[in-house]
Amino acid sequence: MPARFQGLKTLDQIHDAIIASDLDGTITSWNAGAERLYGYSADEAVGANICMLHFPEDCPSIRSSAFDLLHDRDMVEIELRNRHKSGEEIFVDSRISALRDKKGRLVGHLSCSNNITVRVKAENTLRLSREQLQNLVSSSPGLLYSCTATYPFAVTFLGNNVERVLTFTASELEQNPELFFSQVHPEDSERMIAASSRVVELGSMVEEYRFRIRDGSYRWLRDSAKLVPGDGQRPPEIVGYCEDITEAKQVEETRREQEKLSAMEHALLTTLDGERRRFSRELHDNLNQELAAVLMDFAYLENNPKVAAESLHKFLEDWTQRVTRLTQVIHDMATQLHPSRLEHLGLDRALRGECSVLASRTGIAIEFSSVRLPERFHPDEELCLYRVAQECLRNIVRHSQATQASICLRGMEGGASMIIEDNGRGFDPDSLPPDRLGIRGITERVRLARGTLSLDSANGHGTRVEVWIPISRTRPAEDGGGAA
Repeated sequence: MPARFQGLKTLDQIHDAIIASDLDGTITSWNAGAERLYGYSADEAVGANICMLHFPEDCPSIRSSAFDLLHDRDMVEIELRNRHKSGEEIFVDSRISALRDKKGRLVGHLSCSNNITVRVKAENTLRLSREQLQNLVSSSPGLLYSCTATYPFAVTFLGNNVERVLTFTASELEQNPELFFSQVHPEDSERMIAASSRVVELGSMVEEYRFRIRDGSYRWLRDSAKLVPGDGQRPPEIVGYCEDITEAKQVEETRREQEKLSAMEHALLTTLDGERRRFSRELHDNLNQELAAVLMDFAYLENNPKVAAESLHKFLEDWTQRVTRLTQVIHDMATQLHPSRLEHLGLDRALRGECSVLASRTGIAIEFSSVRLPERFHPDEELCLYRVAQECLRNIVRHSQATQASICLRGMEGGASMIIEDNGRGFDPDSLPPDRLGIRGITERVRLARGTLSLDSANGHGTRVEVWIPISRTRPAEDGGGAA
């Protein structure tokens, strides 16, 4: 031990490890703190090389980053990974000072070290946890975020995948707090602002909304957020997870459409069976009975050839009335199966005639008008509007108890609109039973024509149906015979 350290009992009273060594690394002084830190007694340590305190792979870097620097400096502060007598790694915070002779030449080193193993391991654990959390955040399909708890809910943290989810960068959203809500769909924006504001009161929220991404299209997002209360020094924050559910929404929409189509198919089959039964009754109750009555008259005349002339005249009048009724029944049935008057007369004249016949038959005052309607357009488009009008008129006669009704057809740029109104008792559209195909049928017919339909009705206030469909104003070539 150098003379300067001989007899300094106070070194053993210092908790830190005090170690002196010469330029070759031979340990010349070792206090009780060093024994506690490294597990070697003074007898074991003094005379040994200081490299026994380091892992072999660390020795070159320790010499270059600490001991070699003392040629030009008086002290170096450094954190080191050292080795305990047991072989266990320990971390120390060391202050290594230069020992010089009277001429100022470097003759050794004096280190004062304290144990920071617990702190370093805690820091390493925290760093690893942060890396794992960052990897989790980056690989998550959704976006983790935090923001202030009051409008405009300025961003305080955004996960690395913000651009993947929202298509905007973190800096864009941080620099412009109102950018996020400006991209929320106008129909969802007010609801989202209100829901976010209520997080302070309710503690959490789960909302689904549409968000306009950079290319102008919309994504469906689900936002789950909770309130992190303030602690007096920090204000409260909202922490949330935002995920893209567009694909799930599309799958759900497809499922609903399939269910709707299945229900429509079932209703159509049910209606078809009902129509078949109705036509069967029409044939039996009208055609069959009227023909049976005529045949009975023929049989009577056959068995009574000497019928008076006046009686024969009465038979002829009766037969004429019966045949006239049969002709009307057959005409009505044929029209229901295929509207030939539409094919030959066009939509305007066909609907005008339909309204006239129905008004004279039912006593309902039905007004028909058309404005700027093309003389003819594509048969499928004419048939769509004709069938919608037919179904609405049928509902007016059967259910509305109306005394007045109107149909207005109007041609417009790229399409045609039709408004059907009545002053009947009206109904609640939401209360219609699922087996009522009428409204559902015309809705589906208009949808297939790429049009729109709106229905306005309430109990005691009549009904208004407004339809618009695009029209092509062109007709395919006829297979034979021109349209009148």
